[in-house]
Amino acid sequence: MPDVNTQPVAPGTPAARESSIVLVVDDDAEAGEAIAAELRRAGIRVRTALNAEYALDCCRTRSFDAVVLDYHPADGYSEELLEEAPDMGLAVVVSDAKWDVLADMKKRHAASVFGIKVKPVSTAELVDVVQEAVAASRSQAAR
Repeated sequence: MPDVNTQPVAPGTPAARESSIVLVVDDDAEAGEAIAAELRRAGIRVRTALNAEYALDCCRTRSFDAVVLDYHPADGYSEELLEEAPDMGLAVVVSDAKWDVLADMKKRHAASVFGIKVKPVSTAELVDVVQEAVAASRSQAAR
C-alpha cells in the first residue's frame, strides 16, 4: 500500500519546499521498497506509490524535490506525470525499456527528466543521481 501523506500542500509554497521529499513510483512493491530503503539509508526522506496514476494525484497536492519513476512507455500516466513534473520536482527515470524509447522520452520531457537509468541499476548509482536531482530541484526552486 502506498505511504504517501495526504496532507495537501500547494506546490512551490515555503511549507511545501520545507517538507519536500522524494517520491518513488514503482508498480513492483518489493522493488519500490528496496529503492526507498536505499534512499532512506542515504538520509533522503521518501514516500512511495505503486503506480503513476496514484503518484500523479499525490504530486498535485504535495511538492517533491524529485520523483523516481519506473517508466512504462505504454502507461499514459507515466507520460502525464513527466509532462507535469517540471512543476513538481525533477524526475529520475528508471526503466527496462529499450534505449531508443528512453531517448525519445527524454527529448519529449527534457525539462523534467534529470536522469535516466536503465535496469538493472546499482543502488549506489541510483542514490547518487537522486541526490543530484534533489540538489538541482532545490536550486531551481531557490531562483
